[in-house]
Amino acid sequence: MKKLLIILLILALVPMSLFSCKKNEGDTTETETDTSAETEDEVWAVGKEVSCTAHHRDYHLIPYDLAVFVGPDKANAWAEEVRKNEITVEDGEENKCGCPEFNIKAYIDEFDIAKEDFIANADMVYLGTYDTDVLYGKTPEEVAEYYVYSEALIDLTIKSQHFQFIEKHFQYKYSSEMYDLIVYDEEAGIGLYPSVPQTVQALGISKAGFESILEDCTKENERVYGRSHNFDYDISLIFNEDGSYAELPEYEGLSALETIEKLNRVFCDRDR
Repeated sequence: MKKLLIILLILALVPMSLFSCKKNEGDTTETETDTSAETEDEVWAVGKEVSCTAHHRDYHLIPYDLAVFVGPDKANAWAEEVRKNEITVEDGEENKCGCPEFNIKAYIDEFDIAKEDFIANADMVYLGTYDTDVLYGKTPEEVAEYYVYSEALIDLTIKSQHFQFIEKHFQYKYSSEMYDLIVYDEEAGIGLYPSVPQTVQALGISKAGFESILEDCTKENERVYGRSHNFDYDISLIFNEDGSYAELPEYEGLSALETIEKLNRVFCDRDR
């Protein structure tokens, strides 16, 4: 189990975070954004690390878009206040949290963020450890306990990683083709690869070929974690029963980037 937890720490990928959590080895995970330097300085004004060896790092992480949703000034002011009594957890100290007040549940409660707003700004497929049923259905104490590596949390993280294996397969095997498929949003200043359903159809992959990819990703998931979990992928979103391509749904009022996330959520049966 200890080995599994270490692997989880190394491989858990969380994009565009406002704050990240320092783990046992002292590693800091920061992700790049395509925002301008001025915007980045404004949003990242408060230090980005929380010293902790007790919780899964996502407990102490505020997604970038959720900070923007609240407003950088408000987000940073809150962070400064709750971190006044923060302590440093030394390397080798186990099960110790340097700043228990700084966590995703406290942030949600402080700014009274509605569940639908959280989903729209933070609950992405690759942020698999953010289970809105947990964050909005449990007390702060129960959420804190959940993020001390409960089996449910580990399973959800492995599921999220399984989906990332699928995305990585396309990005590595079809690197040049995928580059041409990137969807760029000038207003947001970011570019994203298309959703898995969009990618499969754009690359002309057959139903049998995609099922083979899923099988390979399952084997890789099992190799890395010693067991495999995946989402209940909705293959019918991509293919008709006869193997021809299904018509992907269009979502009125959603931007291209929002549509990408929506299609991935529906494909992974995480649509709320």
